[in-house]
Amino acid sequence: MRISDVIARKGNTVDMIDHGQPVRDVARLMNRRQIGAIVVVNAETRRPMGMVSQSEIVAAVDELGHSALGHCATGIMRRPAPHCTPDMLIQDAMAKMTRERARHLTVLDTDGAMLGLVSLGDLVAARLGSVELEANVLRDMARTQLMVTA
Repeated sequence: MRISDVIARKGNTVDMIDHGQPVRDVARLMNRRQIGAIVVVNAETRRPMGMVSQSEIVAAVDELGHSALGHCATGIMRRPAPHCTPDMLIQDAMAKMTRERARHLTVLDTDGAMLGLVSLGDLVAARLGSVELEANVLRDMARTQLMVTA
């Protein structure tokens, strides 16, 4: 199963914020949408510049105190945003997330345009669904074989 399959199922809606916005707005949007990351985009081109997740906000508050909320999101964002391609296998994307210690990947085409966003939860759910389907097919094959030999 590929990342494009996950995007086809979940949709390509991505929560974004313009690059000049303060961390306060990022935290507010993440809280209201109940999401773990926001993609920071160039306000003019809409191209991804980076990503702010809960861990970047926590690190900024630890380092800067309450004033972190007034800082520009670009100052704390992870850049470049962790990313993958639509043709990447789910297990490869999960391995990349583990290596890069990321829970979200932007999905970019060959020109760098954003096609969507996947979370670790999206990939685990897709992988479990795939494994369950595989198990059901094998179970059905075994039952058919038992019926033929009986």
